[in-house]
Amino acid sequence: MKIIKWGNWEDSNSHSKCFYTEEEYKCVADAARSAGYRFSGDYHQEGEYGVPYFDDGTKFMVSKREWGIVMAMAWPEIIEEWRNNRKNSIRITQDLDYVAFAWYSGELKNKYVYPTKSK
Repeated sequence: MKIIKWGNWEDSNSHSKCFYTEEEYKCVADAARSAGYRFSGDYHQEGEYGVPYFDDGTKFMVSKREWGIVMAMAWPEIIEEWRNNRKNSIRITQDLDYVAFAWYSGELKNKYVYPTKSK
């Protein structure tokens, strides 16, 4: 299993699933890390190249919160930095790590790296 391209949510030439396995989550996180991609759930759902596609043609389409989990898996050092920067304003635990990447964040805008083409 591998990610073969990054495309958009609307592509009707492929299918998605209701549930993804832990292995699929890890595959997406590893692919994002390998490509250097870091972006929010907003871009995942609305961006031109925010959706990863597996080699069997399946699209990885998840909620913004689930996308935040994927990015937290891929970028633990950014999550740690984000968590440390928030210590004085709100108590952040590992249970809330997904929040950093679930929605667009002005705090992380300098950390975002978007795909600029399908692969």
